[in-house]
Amino acid sequence: MKNSFEFKSTLWQRNNWKDKWSWYFITLPIETWEEITKIVTNQPRKWRWAVKVKVRIAFMDWETSIFPDPKRWSYLLPIKAEIRKELRIEPEDEIMIYLELI
Repeated sequence: MKNSFEFKSTLWQRNNWKDKWSWYFITLPIETWEEITKIVTNQPRKWRWAVKVKVRIAFMDWETSIFPDPKRWSYLLPIKAEIRKELRIEPEDEIMIYLELI
């Protein structure tokens, strides 16, 4: 089983609010669901559904968590405002992501 993934995905906004309460996500490809779930099922986690990851988009690296989205059979990667601003990315932008489980 691999613990790193490389893929393209589109940034999307959970709601259309233009204030600090908006949430922005990248949906991991469906193919990653089964692999990630197998890996994390047997590992203890402090927070029930969060999966710790290292992320790289363009020149930025950071650690965060992904969260399962059973409706999409995938995981969601939240993208904070500071990162969107630094990378100059907006909803509907297609982005190359490198992700590693930690």
